[in-house]
Amino acid sequence: MPQADSTNAVKYNSMYTPGFGELMGGIQVHHAKLWFAGTNDNWKLAQFEIHELNELLEDLHKYQSERKETKLLSMLEPAIEKLDSSISRKRESDFVQNYKYLTRLCNDCHKETQYEYIKIKIPGKPPVGNQEYK
Repeated sequence: MPQADSTNAVKYNSMYTPGFGELMGGIQVHHAKLWFAGTNDNWKLAQFEIHELNELLEDLHKYQSERKETKLLSMLEPAIEKLDSSISRKRESDFVQNYKYLTRLCNDCHKETQYEYIKIKIPGKPPVGNQEYK
C-alpha cells in the first residue's frame, strides 16, 4: 500500500475550493443549531454557533469572492452583531427578536440574488438528532 505523501496532501488541499452551495449549507445548519442553543439558554453553544456562522461567511469571501451573492453578504452584518450582543447578554427575548431579524435578512438576500425559492425559517426541529441543546 503506498504511503501518503504530505506534499501531495498540501497540494490537494490548496487545489480544493468549497462551492458556494456547500458553504451555504453549512451556514444553514449552524443557523438552525443556533436557534436551539439560544432558546434553551445554552449561551456557550450559541456563542460557538455564531462563531461558526462568521467563519463560514469569511470562507465565502475567501473562496467565492467574485460571486454577486457574496458581495451582498454584508447586509447580514447588523443582524449578526445584534444577535451576538444578545447572546453575550444572555437575553432570550432579544435573542429571538434578533434571530428573526437575521432570518429575514437571509431571505431578503435570497430575493435580491434571485434565489427567492430558498426560504429560511425558524427551525421546527433540530438539524441533527444526536446533539443536546440544553
